[in-house]
Amino acid sequence: MSRQKTVEKICISCPVGCHLKIEWADESPLHYIITGNGCKRGLAYGENEMRHPMRMATTTIYVKGGIVERLPVKTSKPIPKALVVPLCQFLESMELKAPIAIGEVIIKNIFNTGADVVSCRTIHVL
Repeated sequence: MSRQKTVEKICISCPVGCHLKIEWADESPLHYIITGNGCKRGLAYGENEMRHPMRMATTTIYVKGGIVERLPVKTSKPIPKALVVPLCQFLESMELKAPIAIGEVIIKNIFNTGADVVSCRTIHVL
């Protein structure tokens, strides 16, 4: 499998948004040089992006009988980037009943990632 020799990423570890340049040092996927980072967090972000990219997932779930129809939710910690879209598709098919409290765990250990899906808002009964 041929790998791209240079990858450019914008670091999202802090508000600065450094433009990282990640170059493969040789044919091994674990040997690369990261430049453009303004701090050590940029190095860690670049390494993680190349080895195992992770993201927080946010979406909404339909709520029946509440003062609003959609409940904003998020994962309790980052999950593998490849699972974000399948997670959102799975949650789109769900329906919850009000009341729901902010911080309430909606689903524990989603997709065996160790992350919970958590409510980001309190929804009272209509």
